[in-house]
Amino acid sequence: MVIKIYTSRISGNVMLKLQQHYIISILEAKKIQHEEIDITDPQNEKEREFMRSVVKIPDDEGDEVPLPPQIFNGEKYCGKYEDFHAAVEKEKLFSYLELDIPEDEVEFARKVEEENKSRGGVYVQ
Repeated sequence: MVIKIYTSRISGNVMLKLQQHYIISILEAKKIQHEEIDITDPQNEKEREFMRSVVKIPDDEGDEVPLPPQIFNGEKYCGKYEDFHAAVEKEKLFSYLELDIPEDEVEFARKVEEENKSRGGVYVQ
């Protein structure tokens, strides 16, 4: 499946632009196949309506419509920026996106774990 990121290219909101850039940068760094869908492009009206029909906003958030960035695996909703960021920080990105973990990621995790064990479980940068 292709990861889809629903974005807005014409937003004046700096935080939104930074969030979109962060998501794209992480996906590129991890070599995760993805597609960016600009919901402000009139040609993407069907995709915008699909995103809005799937993403549910909790009453306490106050937004009338879901704002980008929103992340999907195919047509399955994964979450918004905060969910994505938390998954990256917890090193759970592949499970969050419901993707198989590439062998190079598994090997990297093994090396980090071995280094931590050799240091007595203390993580040192």
